[in-house]
Amino acid sequence: MLSLDRRDVTVRMRSGGSRRGPYEEARRLYDDLTPAPVPGERLTPFEQATREPGSGRPTKRERREIDRLQDGWDGGGEE
Repeated sequence: MLSLDRRDVTVRMRSGGSRRGPYEEARRLYDDLTPAPVPGERLTPFEQATREPGSGRPTKRERREIDRLQDGWDGGGEE
């Protein structure tokens, strides 16, 4: 089972393959056992485009906040 960002995929490997090749050739190396998606559980385009807070790169605002924190930290606590 592969756990992807928003869904799990179940595959059974038939063979490991001997080289990197095109999709059609690679597709013959495994069986996709993932159950079909239930109607109504499909993600909307907005849900697909959003990311969970804290994942991925920080935003520009978050980077500025991090920089402010690091600039204010003297590292030793001595005055």
